[in-house]
Amino acid sequence: NALGRKLGEEVSIDDLQYSTTIDKFPIYEDLLRTAFANRPDWMQFLLSKKMGEENVALAKTAYFPTVVASGKIGNQSTEYPAYKSEINSWSVPGAASWTIFDGVGIQNRINEAAANLEAQKAAEEATKNGIELEVRDSYFNLKSALDTIGSNKKAVESAEENYKVSDLRYNSGVGTNLEVIDAQVALTSA
Repeated sequence: NALGRKLGEEVSIDDLQYSTTIDKFPIYEDLLRTAFANRPDWMQFLLSKKMGEENVALAKTAYFPTVVASGKIGNQSTEYPAYKSEINSWSVPGAASWTIFDGVGIQNRINEAAANLEAQKAAEEATKNGIELEVRDSYFNLKSALDTIGSNKKAVESAEENYKVSDLRYNSGVGTNLEVIDAQVALTSA
């Protein structure tokens, strides 16, 4: 159902599709690098950490003055029958403010941003360990699956041999039908 096949459709599995060896078994360190380069949770963590660093820098800007300036330039032409005027004007208004003392508000905002950044750094180790654990678990599961395929092939070979012997014994009149059926069940299970 998950593969989109009809439930009654027959499935044939060839032994040739499965191998006990992989041409190039992945290197664990390469898998880790790939995981850290592509995992969305790690990318999200890195962005959160960068935001925390920028929040600390932004909080520190409160120590500096705030300066606002704007400019305006214009030409105005007025024309009456007895009077004509052309005025070129410009203006640059500006304002500056500097909070010299606000208690310890600025320092508290900086400390809060720094504490949030430290919390992000503490979460880094947990996030990194979680990703490494998943990669290691998958890596060992792959190794285990390859070993299982190898041992299962040996079990199939043994069951085939047992079936052949049981069939020969039955055909020669020495064995029983039950022996052959048991060998068929063991072969199918293997």
